[in-house]
Amino acid sequence: MFLSLPMLLELRETLQQPRFAARLAASGESADTLAEKFRAASHEAIPLQILPPDGLRDDDDLHLPCAASVGADAIVTGDKDLLVLRFFEGIPILDAAEALNRLGIS
Repeated sequence: MFLSLPMLLELRETLQQPRFAARLAASGESADTLAEKFRAASHEAIPLQILPPDGLRDDDDLHLPCAASVGADAIVTGDKDLLVLRFFEGIPILDAAEALNRLGIS
């Protein structure tokens, strides 16, 4: 798994939303500790400076340059704006179910 610093910051910000508070508290985690676990389990990627496809929202364009910079095998996401692209720079964009299926884990 690869993460760039902007992706890690976005993850931490997302986890700080009130809708995750009860789940984090129940697991004994905080947004910071969970984000740190993701950082520790990941390799750091330095995103390429590339122009993302037209029509993406600002937060969507974090993932594509990261994936391209490391030559990712796939981008796994639930983001419909990314899934509709199907590929970016030859990298397939998959939802979690399809990624697990391709790995033979479904």
